[in-house]
Order: sequence, then C-alpha cells, then structure tokens
Amino acid sequence: MTKAKGICTFDIWYTDRNIGAVNAAPAWKDVIKVDGVQVSNPGPIAPLAPGANRLVMAQAVLRGGAHVLSLDVNQPHVVTESNYANNHFQIRYTLVGNCAD
Repeated sequence: MTKAKGICTFDIWYTDRNIGAVNAAPAWKDVIKVDGVQVSNPGPIAPLAPGANRLVMAQAVLRGGAHVLSLDVNQPHVVTESNYANNHFQIRYTLVGNCAD
C-alpha cells in the first residue's frame, strides 16, 4: 500500500491462466472495478501458451467502507474464447480506517 495526500493506492496481485488447448493471443487487457467503476486497466498482457499462467500486478485506489472489487479478464474480448463466462471474478471487502497523512 502506498499512502499520499489522504489517498491509499493498493497493489492487487492475481494470476491470468490459459486453461484452453490453444494459445491465448493476441495481447489483451484486464479491467479491475470497484462497485462497477473502473479503477485499473492492467495490460497489455502478453499471449499465453496452453496451460501457462502469469502473475499480474496492478495498482488501484480503494476507498474506505464496504465495496465489491471485480476483475474482468480479456476485455473487451480481444482473444477469441469458447467460454467467456469464466473471465469474471469478484469479492466483497470492507476497508476500515483512512489514509490520512
């Protein structure tokens, strides 16, 4: 976490994984949202071979209180896939405190 001028920027780590039988290409971007509002756009993510995975780090400003953090992979569907339904993930979180200097 980085703190400056009352704003906290958090590191968000996740793994992109190609569970398909063919290369995931061309490069794509992912979208991270809080309560449906985009807060980060990691990428471009380099193509992945079948079965390969890559650790991705993004930064986002997260506000205090209860929220929903979501990740949408391969947006806006640059890589052709047989199943886009497994590209959305979300969690609920509650951030307590503030980032006052």
